[in-house]
Amino acid sequence: MPDMRILMTPELTGRLRMPLCRDGHDVVICESAPDALLAAVSREEPDILLLNALLFGLDAAAAARSIRGMALTKMPVLLALFPGAPEDAMRRAGECGAVCLSGVELSVEEILRRCGGVGIADRLAPDFAHPVRVRGALRAMSISEGSAGFRYLAEAVCLCARDQSCFRQMTRVIYPEVGRRCGAGAAAVERLIRHAIESAWLRGDMERQYALFGNTIDERRGKPTNSEFIARVTEALRLEARI
Repeated sequence: MPDMRILMTPELTGRLRMPLCRDGHDVVICESAPDALLAAVSREEPDILLLNALLFGLDAAAAARSIRGMALTKMPVLLALFPGAPEDAMRRAGECGAVCLSGVELSVEEILRRCGGVGIADRLAPDFAHPVRVRGALRAMSISEGSAGFRYLAEAVCLCARDQSCFRQMTRVIYPEVGRRCGAGAAAVERLIRHAIESAWLRGDMERQYALFGNTIDERRGKPTNSEFIARVTEALRLEARI
């Protein structure tokens, strides 16, 4: 994930700002107060939020929970630095989706390596795309729950919800990542997702499908493409969560 926008609090700039800039990243500094930090995340939509998890007034787990509930087109990776932190604080942050570093992982070299190596699966998962909600949306669209395509679609929606730009990067980003998570090849992921959508369009509820997709589907194909389907389901989940 090269040339990322990295948001960090002021106390980290002396050690990390110049090395990150030399690596080609765009570094933005924000105030360390929790409200100011969350406002900066909403305004800047960074790729990475880099923070000292023991800074007074900050709680990495609470920050992760707050960000996951925000209406962002791109969720950040929350890279939380724990210098001498209790294990319980790291555990809670990790359970909320933060990438936690401690001990020897806090060297400048290791932090740079982690920043350069994060991927879409490291981004915080938004609340609106909870796996239970995603599976319910797929069942409502008549995707067969017993098929491999159902599982791959659920994974793809959960991933794309973290970064909307991935709707245009299915082949390069999403299929390989779904395959990695599910133990399948990228080509098989693409094929079985396509088959699951085709089967749903043959036997599914046409009124429900039209209600979601309207006239956006190419009449020559008669069904949405993989990326169209995933994008529409993701957006429907997002809109439903805002009601």
